[in-house]
Amino acid sequence: MTVNLIVSLLMGAIAALFAWAGFRTFKRKPPPYVLPAVAGAAILAYTVYADYTWAERTEQTLPKSVVVVQRVQVDTLLAPWSYVWPMVQRFTAVDPAGFMRNSAHPDWVLFKLYLFSRYQPAHSVPMLMDCTGSRMTPVEDANFLPDGLPAHPEWQPLASDDPLLRAVCASTAPPKTP
Repeated sequence: MTVNLIVSLLMGAIAALFAWAGFRTFKRKPPPYVLPAVAGAAILAYTVYADYTWAERTEQTLPKSVVVVQRVQVDTLLAPWSYVWPMVQRFTAVDPAGFMRNSAHPDWVLFKLYLFSRYQPAHSVPMLMDCTGSRMTPVEDANFLPDGLPAHPEWQPLASDDPLLRAVCASTAPPKTP
């Protein structure tokens, strides 16, 4: 966030400098409101650009094996244009290269769900997906029984067309034992 602030202020200063240079080239004195208005417009333009492109720029830094399964678009009163063009505020992703399957329960997949949100650090949550039951449970603090199942799962049902369910269960990754 600090980088965005510094860059937006720098963009405003550069735009004001170009406006000043343009007036100077034609040997005219700019009206007192022009340079601050140009700087403000440049800051606003960069902020809008950064807000609308952060998800794409973040996705491009991820390994090629990572699959984005959901993008959450929002509109906000502070950005009235977002009612016409909603912006991505957060997204979730999985990495099929890290999927693990239990040979005793081949339809269950242990994976990390990566959560990305604007102005927040990214984090991951270990999850267990039951592909035949269309449900998942977090296993971050779970105790596992000897058969490899969680002791007290908090199952969350998923719709059969859920993109996360499709991405995890459609994986053809070879089974790995956790």
